[in-house]
Amino acid sequence: MWDKLTAEEREALHLSCRIVTDLYHSTDNALKRVMIWAEIKEEQGLVFHLIHGADHLNYKQLEKLIRIAVHPVVTYTCSAFQKHRALTMSEKNSILEAMKSSPPKTFKLFRATEDNPQVEQSMSNMDTVASKIQHARSANCLIEVISLRLQFIDVWLRIYFSNTEQTEKREREFGRLLKQCFKAGLDKDLYDLILQFNKHRVDAIHGYLIGVTSYEVLSRVIDESDGLAERLAEFVLLNCGEFVDHNFAISLPRRGDAIYHIPGMLDKLRAPPRI
Repeated sequence: MWDKLTAEEREALHLSCRIVTDLYHSTDNALKRVMIWAEIKEEQGLVFHLIHGADHLNYKQLEKLIRIAVHPVVTYTCSAFQKHRALTMSEKNSILEAMKSSPPKTFKLFRATEDNPQVEQSMSNMDTVASKIQHARSANCLIEVISLRLQFIDVWLRIYFSNTEQTEKREREFGRLLKQCFKAGLDKDLYDLILQFNKHRVDAIHGYLIGVTSYEVLSRVIDESDGLAERLAEFVLLNCGEFVDHNFAISLPRRGDAIYHIPGMLDKLRAPPRI
């Protein structure tokens, strides 16, 4: 079938999109996050606590909880290149209804940071990064914690650079990209903190065995940088991207472009576990 398509039809499929309405892409990973936060080891135990907790809510509190559950955060990404299909009418209607029922300036469009991004794997990895960092931290694998935290920061710097006005090509090296983002408007306090964190990352990766740093120092670095990755992501979400509403035509031009539900993303960033 693919071989019989015209060049225009193939291009249309390349640019077609998939909508993911499952809360942050994976109910299973959401369950694991809540269990970690609540320090509950069994799924049945979590369900028990949630049911009895909900039973103690008043009507307004329960209504608010239900509204959150039935209006999941929507992440909309161009990824049908591998699926070889167009966005279905049902999927289009889902995102348009979510936009229509939300207040103005709830959704933002962010352009892709790469020419041919590995969307599905990236989404999966991002969805589990917080739990992986917590696992590494509990096992005292501090260099891995620092490395994963910096990768998360790097992703959001790329998003910021790709969604602000630029006249130059994005640098691949982290320190140079950080400087480019600072010139584009990145907050000075954030810039200084990330610059210092990256210095400790370099010491950890390249200097640990020659005595440049120690695990005692790295432990303090991790403690002092708690919340830094989330602060950057929040700054990016609030300071770039394009607001879109239900009048927005669902035809994104590049694989990897995404629409984020901003209030939901901010709530997620502000909730444990920490990245």
